[in-house]
Amino acid sequence: MDWPKDEHQVRVWLAERLKPKVLTPSLWQELLDYSRVGDAIESQSKEGFAELEERARSYLRAARGMRLAPPRSGSGRTRMKKLLTDEEIRRAEVYSLLLGSLAAKDVGVSRFRQEVLGDRLLTRTKAQALLASPVPYMMSTDELRQSAIPLLDHRAEVTHARRRTAPDRWVERVTLKLMARRRTRTFNWRVARFIGDGMSLDLPPSLWGAMPFPGVEPFVRETSVFGRLLELSRSLSGHYPWQTWEAVWFVLTNEPPLLPPVQAGMKFWGSQPGAKYRRTVLTLAVEPWLSARSQKRVFRAYQRKMLGARNRELHLKSLELFVFVKAREGRLGRVRLWRDLMGEWNRCHPEWAYGEYNNFSRDYARVQRALLFPKPSVIGPIPLW
Repeated sequence: MDWPKDEHQVRVWLAERLKPKVLTPSLWQELLDYSRVGDAIESQSKEGFAELEERARSYLRAARGMRLAPPRSGSGRTRMKKLLTDEEIRRAEVYSLLLGSLAAKDVGVSRFRQEVLGDRLLTRTKAQALLASPVPYMMSTDELRQSAIPLLDHRAEVTHARRRTAPDRWVERVTLKLMARRRTRTFNWRVARFIGDGMSLDLPPSLWGAMPFPGVEPFVRETSVFGRLLELSRSLSGHYPWQTWEAVWFVLTNEPPLLPPVQAGMKFWGSQPGAKYRRTVLTLAVEPWLSARSQKRVFRAYQRKMLGARNRELHLKSLELFVFVKAREGRLGRVRLWRDLMGEWNRCHPEWAYGEYNNFSRDYARVQRALLFPKPSVIGPIPLW
């Protein structure tokens, strides 16, 4: 089988494999950031692309648990072992609400809410119902008004088909049958698409409730209600530390995203089949005001999750033994008799002498394995409180 050879081909292949799940732009960027796509292309193997698909599915599973808005006070807050202090938690909440109050005064936000929502804010239930309807993805405010179709109180039946016109281009065919105010009307659209066209409304699966277009990621017509919302949300995400989907949710509900003072990320090297080494790096992006103790607690929580409760360090004796043996390898990496090497080691390091050459060779192999192929787990976000 010929495997995809560039990023465009990989994205098309992966979108087909994930059905009925969705390859959203944020998931695609995650796979690019963590080198998964490059590793698969380099491997050109069934194993490499199977691992890419599994990583994508694991990220989709993790996305279901993402926090959507600031936690409410009282009994609604989960009382796990907190990694931050009460003061740090409250500061993050207050700061997030403050940014929300500033964004609410944005001219584009005010105009959208007035012209599209009728100066109303949506409840969570209504916002999810709207996101699950195909109508705002296809129809503009003027089209809704001229057709006497309310934005919220309607029923829609959608028929969708996708026809590929080139490896990285396709056409979306959408038919909507709308029932509102005892009237039924049918609309048809053809939407030309290409990879990276920016027409996807990138939302976590937990926000959709139901998919507006079964089996594919939500996409918009440029002139539609959500086409306008997408443009506005991208503008907001450029001015505030929000993701586009968080800005979408804010415009509809006035619930600003909670901005934690520390955010974790992971980067991988050498995960493709046949790699000669593997490396995983955990990064923490931290607000400078966060206390050193809280930073330590957060790091330790991620470390335990990735490596287990017991993080066995490599002792100086083991590291020196490894350097000692590597310095005496032959040109092809071959090692002399382990018994002779152990004798030389014992003469050089009587304080770390070995009695059995099997233990000597075992420790060398253990250090090499720990250095080249550590086995940290791929994990999702850990709750800070």
